Amino acid sequence: MLVIGSVISTILIQGTLAVVNHCGVGWIYHNEACYFFSNDTDTWVEAFYYCQIYDSQLVSITDQNENNFLKTELRHRHAADSDWNICYFTSGTDAPAEGHWEWTPSRDPFTFTDWRPGEPSNGGGLENCLCLYKAHDFQWNDRNCHNQDHFICKAP
Repeated sequence: MLVIGSVISTILIQGTLAVVNHCGVGWIYHNEACYFFSNDTDTWVEAFYYCQIYDSQLVSITDQNENNFLKTELRHRHAADSDWNICYFTSGTDAPAEGHWEWTPSRDPFTFTDWRPGEPSNGGGLENCLCLYKAHDFQWNDRNCHNQDHFICKAP
């Protein structure tokens, strides 16, 4: 049986039930969703629109399982990198109201966090976007939304 438009299709091949994910090339399947980890860097707004072009959103991290998956993937991808200033934007922002972090575009408040101690710091009064920061072992960090950083898209 092939279900059009779903992330997963179930296929019966010679009496064996197989599950095939339909994530695009360069996307990773995890827990019934597809994730894209950018190689390029963009501002937060550019990353937001990039994800929308691919029928996805910047990732909203709502539980420990998803957070662990993302951190493990990022550690693996950047194990050999000597650049500690690598950061991946998520959909988290407090731009509408300083100190009130929410996921965009849902505007849902955070119910789970993994901030590094001392974060969010709003350094220079300009850090309103959440990223996973290599220098902090990919714990959460607030970052200037105009920085050119990597990003993570998620498609259901």
